[in-house]
Amino acid sequence: MRIAKANLLAYVVMATLLPAVPAFAQDDGALLREGLFARDRNVSVTQRPRPEYAPIAMRLGSFYVLPSITASVEGNDNIYATSTGETSDAIFRVNPAVEAKSNWNRHALSLFANLNSSFYTSKDSENTTDYLLGFDGRLDVSHDLGFAGGASYERDTEPRTSSASPQNLKEPIQYDVTRAYGEGTYATNRLRLTGRVSVDDYTYDNGTSTVGGQIYEKDRDHTQWTEAARAEYALVPNTSVFLLGTLNQREYRNQGLLSTGVVEPKRDSTGFTLSVGSNFDLTHTIRGEVAVGYLDQNYNAAAYSEIKGVSFSGKIQWFPTQLTTVTFAGARTPEDAGIVGVGGYVSTNFSATVDHELLRNLILNAGITYGKDDYKNYDRQDERTSEFVGARYLMNRAVTVNLGYTHYNQDSSGIFHGASFDVNRVYASLTYAF
Repeated sequence: MRIAKANLLAYVVMATLLPAVPAFAQDDGALLREGLFARDRNVSVTQRPRPEYAPIAMRLGSFYVLPSITASVEGNDNIYATSTGETSDAIFRVNPAVEAKSNWNRHALSLFANLNSSFYTSKDSENTTDYLLGFDGRLDVSHDLGFAGGASYERDTEPRTSSASPQNLKEPIQYDVTRAYGEGTYATNRLRLTGRVSVDDYTYDNGTSTVGGQIYEKDRDHTQWTEAARAEYALVPNTSVFLLGTLNQREYRNQGLLSTGVVEPKRDSTGFTLSVGSNFDLTHTIRGEVAVGYLDQNYNAAAYSEIKGVSFSGKIQWFPTQLTTVTFAGARTPEDAGIVGVGGYVSTNFSATVDHELLRNLILNAGITYGKDDYKNYDRQDERTSEFVGARYLMNRAVTVNLGYTHYNQDSSGIFHGASFDVNRVYASLTYAF
């Protein structure tokens, strides 16, 4: 399920902190979860079916179509994410969306599109319009063999809170992302083999400085290929162990400008991660997946330091009662810096969230996140924390109301430190599903 930006701003903050979803996330379409690999013993609060509040999709041929529109308002006390001279504003957002899902007995196809327009009351230079469209599909070849694939195109805006966002921007940086992936899974009684290939292409717009002149961002344009293979063995029902290997190739199209007439090398690199882990769904108390291993990201240019060391990723859900779900997540990954003259950094992130079903149609949530970016061969460290509380009220099949508050803090240190700041957001949104 895709969460519209206007719906849950707290989750936008979490997504900013946490790295990209690792290969073979627990909800990947081609992972055949039957028999010893089934993970349906526990159901989280947010996953629990509520048929009496589920929107009624329109039938269109062999598809179910669900259009919706979300309107939201946000109060933000530091829209430019600055350490001094904070500027506050009220932001209105409109987010129409549509999703069409097939109702075939075998195979599956899902089409989706959404638009997100933001309007600032006082600072209209911050106004943006983003959009996303794409598809996902699944091919059920046999009981033991399945394939999945998809593609999407997205126009997005980089948050002012991003470490790569220049501090003297007249308007936020916008960029385009084109994604595609394909994967296949073969499973026997105890053994499951999965392979995946994906490509992500990023193209950035140049920015404009508040003092005049262009801010060059085209050095961030790149394409990343990722290939992954996973072998998983079921020890007992609801518990398996796996070996996961991932390769990546990052190819940049342009050099950065260190100064007038002086360019930096491209950030081209190759890397791998090799890890072992376990996937489990134990009793009625806990389920999840954890992995630990070794990572290495090697840049072609000698000017950029190699990134290597321990890697880990995981997500664990604890069910103290049927009405409460506590989720812990964390990861350590190599990331490319969006700063001129810098290759990359190690990003370490953790989060803890609680979802509680106060009423059948009233879900409360709260959480904290922590992230740290340690730049290589560059004296800078960024630490970020975020806390949020919110509520989701299902008024009926068509109407959903979300309320929440988020506090975000960044502390940047080192000779080349970035901005240190706090941002407080209060938001309310209403979604109507046709």
